[in-house]
Amino acid sequence: MQTLPDVAATASGDVASQCQWVRVRPKCAVVDSCPADGVSWCRDLSRRGLPSTGVQSLGGWGRPSLRLSVPVEPVVVMLSSVEQVPFSSSRASSAQVRVRVDLHEHERRDAGGLGAVTNQRLLDALMSLPMGLGVSVDAVDEDSRQVVRRAPAGVVDEVDGEFVRLARRPVVIESVLATARSWRAAQASISCFAAHCERTVRLPLVEVDPLLRVEAEHLGVGIESIDGELLVEPRPFVARRFTSYGWWFTEVLYEQWMATRR
Repeated sequence: MQTLPDVAATASGDVASQCQWVRVRPKCAVVDSCPADGVSWCRDLSRRGLPSTGVQSLGGWGRPSLRLSVPVEPVVVMLSSVEQVPFSSSRASSAQVRVRVDLHEHERRDAGGLGAVTNQRLLDALMSLPMGLGVSVDAVDEDSRQVVRRAPAGVVDEVDGEFVRLARRPVVIESVLATARSWRAAQASISCFAAHCERTVRLPLVEVDPLLRVEAEHLGVGIESIDGELLVEPRPFVARRFTSYGWWFTEVLYEQWMATRR
């Protein structure tokens, strides 16, 4: 298994380490966010190729993403801060979501007056635009083109007949811990996180019987007692894919995180 820095060694060295996001698809990695020099790094990879594998773009450099046709571990290299975001879906339970805030993206948005981007139609359109690489306006369907052109300032630039995406997801969701008096109430708080992160619930010890432990293990949900004793180990979360809904969910948590700072 090669990591991003291993692959980058065949290209331009330190430039690769500046890439801020790598999304993994089956048998390949998609560079989702490069700095300005990262574009030349990507092209350098394309020219040089990789031993016995090579690099291919999807339909040319104006298409949605660059695909490295080697197994690559997901790597996130960014200036970040781990934060706790309160989340509650009912009065019977409360939850704390552990997120990693991309400080570079947050500062960029803050400087430009851009907050959370929660328009799901816009996020869906943005999924076809790679970070830092121009996509011909003519290559984007008419509906998506109109949606992108109505985006707030700081989301997308239109330069020389090309769309260039500026925005990326502002946080990475790491885990959620819900505290409740019952298993049913705790489930109401964490069920929406199943596709996003590791989940743990904190319950009174009297609520945790053997059948509940089995159910929790089956669902991959960890259980803690009120005093913090780990009773059931949570299943480690593995990101299968990144979707526009997943992006929207991170924007919602980003919005809540910003609200706690006011």
